[in-house]
Amino acid sequence: MSRGRPAARPGDSAQRPHVLDPARLVVTHLDESDQRRVEYDFAVLPLRPAMARSLAERFGQFAGPGGTWRSVNSSRWAFDMLRPFAQFLAERRPPPEDLPDVTPGMWAAWRLATGERQGRLLKFTAGFLRGHPRLPQSTRDLIMRRLPAETVTETAYTAQEFDAIKGHAARTFRTGLLRIRANVEHLQRWRAGAFEESTPQWRLAALLDHIARTGQPPTYTARNGQERIRHADTVVLGGVSG
Repeated sequence: MSRGRPAARPGDSAQRPHVLDPARLVVTHLDESDQRRVEYDFAVLPLRPAMARSLAERFGQFAGPGGTWRSVNSSRWAFDMLRPFAQFLAERRPPPEDLPDVTPGMWAAWRLATGERQGRLLKFTAGFLRGHPRLPQSTRDLIMRRLPAETVTETAYTAQEFDAIKGHAARTFRTGLLRIRANVEHLQRWRAGAFEESTPQWRLAALLDHIARTGQPPTYTARNGQERIRHADTVVLGGVSG
């Protein structure tokens, strides 16, 4: 779901819906001006289950009664802003299980990843996360630090923050390098006929071959018009994250 999906329009007597459906991790937002309902499915984000639940709960606080998002335009914009942050978390090695695992070093790496042109994205995620009670206090303190002015072209980090950023970068690079080497070796063995057809090892290599030729795994068009990876392929690939 890219921008949330409109739900059925309620009648005049409809009550405000329960904001979060915990079974499906779906947050429903009711527009106060025209009674439109939009559902946001946090299960589609590439997050660990506990992290997806925490972000959905936080999203529901903003979208629910007493929250600051009165219009579905606001909640749609916010959900779109969460997507790159969710992808960033998914690419950590290992990915954080929940908000207590978002360390100051991880936040510093996110701040560096957003770059100067993504100040609005960084500001949104900072405001979204800093009020959550289970965010580590050390991370909250770093989030609360004043961001440099837009005219500043160089950001200074403390020695501890810089060491954390370098550590994250080194682990990410080494993990990626080892994965690439293993995949290349697996693909070469497949091309040499080392695997029996229709086995998981054969299917994995066939998917790697498709990715090597096209840059992405094979997909199909779902009923909602979105391109999706077949479930059987996600099992072989070990998930849908980068």
